[in-house]
Amino acid sequence: MDYPIDGIPGFEGRKVLLRPAGFFSGVKLVVDDSVVTSRLGKFTLQRNDGTVVEARLRSNYIDTFPQLIVDKTVYSAVKPLAWYELVWSALPILILFIGGALGAVCGLVAAYFNSRVFRMNMQSIYKYLLTGLISVGAFVVYFILSILFYTLIRGQ
Repeated sequence: MDYPIDGIPGFEGRKVLLRPAGFFSGVKLVVDDSVVTSRLGKFTLQRNDGTVVEARLRSNYIDTFPQLIVDKTVYSAVKPLAWYELVWSALPILILFIGGALGAVCGLVAAYFNSRVFRMNMQSIYKYLLTGLISVGAFVVYFILSILFYTLIRGQ
């Protein structure tokens, strides 16, 4: 599903969209049904009057949906997550402190999926329940993997 960005000066009557990241692909910027390629993280766009403008995407690394910056003005396709949603999404990262690198991987994967859940169209209570289950699941996966690695290392 693509998300429109409205109100960019010089792009009146044109479709400017952000296409969310897939599991193996990044966010795409789409203008008039064509995917715009980036060069070193920057997009070159042409306004209706022919002038060229530079744009880039900005992310806070927890929220999976970035904002578009054109001429130092920030445009959002979706409402940014509230601070408490960001904190709740990032809680699994705390596994890092008990599990090192393995805990960090499990926590980061869970935080990624938690932020995706907060972008879903469902009631808030279900979002919190589902993200809570994902967080608990990350700890369980970490615990199982750490037992497996410990068993493999010990050779028993």
